[in-house]
Amino acid sequence: MWNYRVVDVSDGVEEPIYEIREVFYNSKGLPYGHGEASVVGENLEEMKDVLYKFAEAFNKDTLNSTIDFHNSRSEEHTSELQSH
Repeated sequence: MWNYRVVDVSDGVEEPIYEIREVFYNSKGLPYGHGEASVVGENLEEMKDVLYKFAEAFNKDTLNSTIDFHNSRSEEHTSELQSH
């Protein structure tokens, strides 16, 4: 699963730097990665839909690239290994 979220990508710089990013979640709903987001589409309606989804990102909590993505994927992998 993924969606667009506002992510603080400053990595400890004094002033925060925010970006809208594609955020990917593990099966427990925890964010494990993020990537660049861009407004693309096969037509103008698809591009408008992407912009609408960008706007929805402002209604969710802001994520921090160094804190919120740390170990989310590895925790899932560890619990999968322990269950086998």
